[in-house]
Amino acid sequence: YKTVYSEGYPGVTVRSATVDGKTYFYTVNTDAKPRAASVKVEGKLTERTTGYASPAQSNGQWTITLEPYALRVFELDGGKLADISTEKGK
Repeated sequence: YKTVYSEGYPGVTVRSATVDGKTYFYTVNTDAKPRAASVKVEGKLTERTTGYASPAQSNGQWTITLEPYALRVFELDGGKLADISTEKGK
């Protein structure tokens, strides 16, 4: 995994890796407060911890809510991360 976005500590960090044509990424909140990250993706987005597959959005924009100290893991089938931002890191 490589860091593709980081606000520093405390804050939101996103790391990703590509294996066999799939991009895996995780978001982690190192803050004691809830946070959110906005990601723009190309491809089908599935949350690996729940198995929830998000339907395609026309603009590919998703908001990922993160509770304090939360970690969420995602898979992009045949796609990639195009843009990442947070309220703090815009």
